[in-house]
Amino acid sequence: MNRNLYARSKDELISMAQMICREMGLVVEINYVENEEDGQDAAFFPAIFCYMLCDNLPLTAGGIQRKDDTKKVRNIRSQALSADPPCFRTNVLLNLQPERFNKQVKSATGQEAFIRVDDKKHSYFFFLEPILKYLKQLPTDSEGNLLDTGNVLLGTIVDGQNRIAGLMQAGPTDPKCYFKKLAANVKYNQNRQQTAKDAYDTNEPQRQPSRDASLAMGLAAQALSPEKTHSCAIVKRIYEVGPLKGVAPMYEKDEKSLVSSDKMANLVMRWLRDEKSCSRQNEKSLSEQVNTLNNYLAGWAACYPEAWANRRDYIMCKAQGLSMIFGVYPQLYEYLKIKTGTCALFSADDYAEAVKDCFYHCDSRFGNSCILMSELSDQYGSVPFDWSSKNMKSQSSGSGINTMTALLRARISRVGAMLLPETDDFSDEDEEDEDII
Repeated sequence: MNRNLYARSKDELISMAQMICREMGLVVEINYVENEEDGQDAAFFPAIFCYMLCDNLPLTAGGIQRKDDTKKVRNIRSQALSADPPCFRTNVLLNLQPERFNKQVKSATGQEAFIRVDDKKHSYFFFLEPILKYLKQLPTDSEGNLLDTGNVLLGTIVDGQNRIAGLMQAGPTDPKCYFKKLAANVKYNQNRQQTAKDAYDTNEPQRQPSRDASLAMGLAAQALSPEKTHSCAIVKRIYEVGPLKGVAPMYEKDEKSLVSSDKMANLVMRWLRDEKSCSRQNEKSLSEQVNTLNNYLAGWAACYPEAWANRRDYIMCKAQGLSMIFGVYPQLYEYLKIKTGTCALFSADDYAEAVKDCFYHCDSRFGNSCILMSELSDQYGSVPFDWSSKNMKSQSSGSGINTMTALLRARISRVGAMLLPETDDFSDEDEEDEDII
């Protein structure tokens, strides 16, 4: 079984086709039940057929595939090898494109159809000899995996890839697992948007395997709100240009400690509301919004370069740190308005100066050079403010992030108040801060 659960190894698929030939013959018939009401058929497919013929659901137009849930796959493998094999409550959902696939096989091998759908007998007929020839001539990458599986295989596993992968992992120990029959709903010739909508409608009401996967399916199905869709476009751009370039690719979170695309989209969605309220400008283009946000983030990055670059030892570019940074945007913007007397498009240097004004202090012992403020204090004591995971780990919960954000807001407001004329009358009552978590 290929270690990369969502890739398809050419040699592996050839081996599986040969295994099917030995166990089931060169021509395999699978009966189906037609359901005219919802336009899909129902059939029982051996797990090895689903894995050999279909790839996982692509999450993006570029082909990034939905990852298998490693824990679920491991559990299904264990259950399949136990004395009490698993009973799956829901059907696998497949999207097959037999006409396109048959044309590709015939073009590559000169032989007739690999799959034939017999409407009179209500049967699929699979011809294994052509598929073996077809698989052998497909191009691969340097690791032997097929290129562009979404266009060279028969179809897509819209839902159920974890149980298929679990049975495939159990196969080397017990070959019967390869041929365990899975109840499947089959649709035909759907485009990417239709397939993604099926996946979104199937998974969204359930416990999510991944919020990023759900986000990607929602985007592909055009099922998200316009506001969330727009925020995703901004997230994509700021991951491509600006200080967050390369922090985390869209829809793929390689480390649990890094901020997810869904979390980032929610932060940007809130920032858009804050920015509109602060600047009082009703309409800005996407590029203007991206530029404004990148300027703000670049200001913070310039003041804490080590914390921004070192994502292992600091929380600044993780969900905790970015939640705090996004959470104080209105206060830092208001500070710059007071300091400059304008509502202009502030530059990265402007924001960096504002951060230094609020969180640095000058020390005459060092020639009045600015150094980092050492701590933030609340009624529970002092918290070192250096963005380090070691010192700020205790504040990683939702309430801890809200507490730290409130302290940052209060600090900015106090420094900003010192810029106002002394004749102004200030209320002793602080406005209640809105939680960001």
